[in-house]
This record gives sequence, C-alpha cells and structure tokens, in this order.
Amino acid sequence: MHICIFEDEHYINFEPLVYPRPVYDLVCGANSLKEKILRAFPKFKVILHCRKYLEEIIKFENPGIKVNDFPDDEIIFINGRVIADSNLNQILSKKKCW
Repeated sequence: MHICIFEDEHYINFEPLVYPRPVYDLVCGANSLKEKILRAFPKFKVILHCRKYLEEIIKFENPGIKVNDFPDDEIIFINGRVIADSNLNQILSKKKCW
C-alpha cells in the first residue's frame, strides 16, 4: 500500500510561496505539511506528486521516494494542502477508504 501526497490546481492560491516548492513543503507550525502527513502514515510507502518543473529538485531533496511515478498497487491519495493531525490515519480508516 502506498500513499501519494499530491498538489492540485489550487496550489496557485499559495503563490508566490509555492514557485520554488510544492504546496506540501510549506511549513505550518514546526513542520511541513508533508511531514505532518508522513507522521500519520509511518508504515506506508510514499509517492510525491508535483508540478513537472519541480520534479528533479523534489527527487533530489527526497532520496528513496518516488516522484510522479505510480506503481501498479493500491494508492491512497492525500491532498498536500491538508493540515494533518497525528490521527489522520484513524480518521481515514473510519471512512473505510481502504
């Protein structure tokens, strides 16, 4: 099972902060939005989805994590704009997403 942290077309609402980074790399409190999501799903393999022009830098900054590369496996898509509590995994499992 994988989780994919993605950014949608609403990233534009965060310009100019997101010109050099995906929306999930914005910091909220002490951590980035991505770090908050990863903390909620510690046992899952991760895929990051970003705009094409950011792909190489995101691969460089996240070694060992797939970027814009989707395997033939089950994937849970999580919008990178979500401000994830540590119980996000529990909330989604109650919704019977998987």
